[in-house]
Amino acid sequence: MNILAIHTSHDGSITLVKDNKFFAHAQIDRFNNIVANAVPPLKLLIYIKSLNIQFDAVIFSFITHSCHWYWEEQLIKFNLLKPNCLLKYTDIDHHYYHTCCAKATVGNNKNMVVIDGHGSIVGKSGSVSPMGEKNFHEQESIFQDDQKIYHSRKNIGYNYELRTAKEFNLKYGKHTEAYKLLENYYGSKNFSIGRQKMAMLPIKASLILNPSSGAPGFIVDNVYCLPGVPSILKSMLGGLNNKIKGGKKILSKTISVQTVESEIAKPLEQVQQKFKNVDIGSYPFFRLGKIGVSMVIRSSDKKKIDDCCKEIVSFLKKKKINMIGKK
Repeated sequence: MNILAIHTSHDGSITLVKDNKFFAHAQIDRFNNIVANAVPPLKLLIYIKSLNIQFDAVIFSFITHSCHWYWEEQLIKFNLLKPNCLLKYTDIDHHYYHTCCAKATVGNNKNMVVIDGHGSIVGKSGSVSPMGEKNFHEQESIFQDDQKIYHSRKNIGYNYELRTAKEFNLKYGKHTEAYKLLENYYGSKNFSIGRQKMAMLPIKASLILNPSSGAPGFIVDNVYCLPGVPSILKSMLGGLNNKIKGGKKILSKTISVQTVESEIAKPLEQVQQKFKNVDIGSYPFFRLGKIGVSMVIRSSDKKKIDDCCKEIVSFLKKKKINMIGKK
């Protein structure tokens, strides 16, 4: 059987099973370049089409996100479904999905604790998320042998702002300057309770202005807290030119190959274990009708990069994987 599994929530992803064997897995936003977005990218659909397969079954998880309807339309449009294709929709406990990801990463541990910012059940406490969602509450679950044996909304985790304040023994609360900046950005009518919570910072923190979305970052001693969205992060870095002390220059080399990411995952992990002080990233791409992966090797030590690259080239030759670029 050929099966396509699609996760349409945040960090959306797809998994392809070809002839009853795992074939490929990819995070969707790596193809559409939109962070945490699961809308089907054209590049990904063209790649699947190039495999010359039709699916016996398509499984959608987290169907509360409506883009699964768009996926169905596109799969039909690209003629990727067999006439009697099974379309299955699942909405299993959100925390259970997290345990499955953990098993795939660290092994089948019988006992697991999940701490999640939103959780599988929206809280009923009247709290509000940083995005303005009503009845938001952090959730915690404990699983034993795949069964949830405990669920709580006690907020045993805490955010970076609060954690930073605790580490430096600072008071945490409404930062007056941040509050004024946010109120000015949103306007008094649209400055909801959820948005006001973005002004909750270490009281004596210095702010990092945000020209993109209003919410400031902050500095405490040598700790710089910035958002993870690349475009917003980039817009805020200009204000730090004279504040962050430079360290050793980070060097990099890129090796591009014509294969799927799953084909190199295991040997690349072994190389990473050998060179623990070298950062290795793998980035799938689709260019001119061909799929491939770029491996980026980063370090401040040129010799370590060169040695790491030799190891990678060695396993590529053993697996007879075609290199299409090295720089």
